[in-house]
Amino acid sequence: MKTPLSGKSLPELTEFALELGLPAYRAKQIHSWIYAKWAKSFEEMTDLPADLRVKLEEVAQISLLKLAHMQVSKDGTRKYLF
Repeated sequence: MKTPLSGKSLPELTEFALELGLPAYRAKQIHSWIYAKWAKSFEEMTDLPADLRVKLEEVAQISLLKLAHMQVSKDGTRKYLF
């Protein structure tokens, strides 16, 4: 199972990077891509080496919310299920 990176704090991403044998600064780069640049894939993370992006794709995922269902009540209230 791939490790979901969305929702992880910078310290958690740092721990993840260190477990992969990466320097701590890689966690800051990944954090920036997820939370500041809203990257949807590792391929978008162009300041990471290509081989690292491939490795991340194999072991991790960037989980984005996906709309599963929307319900509109008679009064116009909308309910979303992600």
